[in-house]
Amino acid sequence: MNPTLKKLGDKCTVLPETWLRGLSPSTVPKSQFIVKYTRSSGPGGQNVNKVSSKCTLKLNEFSQPTTWIPQEVQQQLISKKMRYYNPTSDTLVIQSDKFRSRDANRQDCLEKLVETIKTTCFFTEPTEQATVDRWNSIKKNSNERRLRNKKLSGQKKKARYEPTFE
Repeated sequence: MNPTLKKLGDKCTVLPETWLRGLSPSTVPKSQFIVKYTRSSGPGGQNVNKVSSKCTLKLNEFSQPTTWIPQEVQQQLISKKMRYYNPTSDTLVIQSDKFRSRDANRQDCLEKLVETIKTTCFFTEPTEQATVDRWNSIKKNSNERRLRNKKLSGQKKKARYEPTFE
């Protein structure tokens, strides 16, 4: 079996780490989103007043399992309060009015989504046994050194006092 796949019931799915590495704006399924174009704000003269170039991508029921986002990634996005996720309406809303073109704004929305997913999600890699053993020996040696210094310090303090003879 391919190491990038994991068995889930009778389905084989891609590991979240591999999916995250391969994620790009071109791999995001555009059909999953509701695309809405509205008039942009800010400077731009007549173009802003006449053309609806601001793009809003909306994904309803984001907390429900989807086919294109692995469950582990989706759970991290929700638990870490991803910027574009609204928990009250359970929607993912991304907007862009950076460019004068609809297509460029739509692409910018997808790039924002991908960038946010990649910065929000984190998967730890398993540590090698040699590294674990090394850290354990460092910890053990450090503790022994600390106890040795503590004992020496105690002996120094004891030596400062004069012995009492009765």
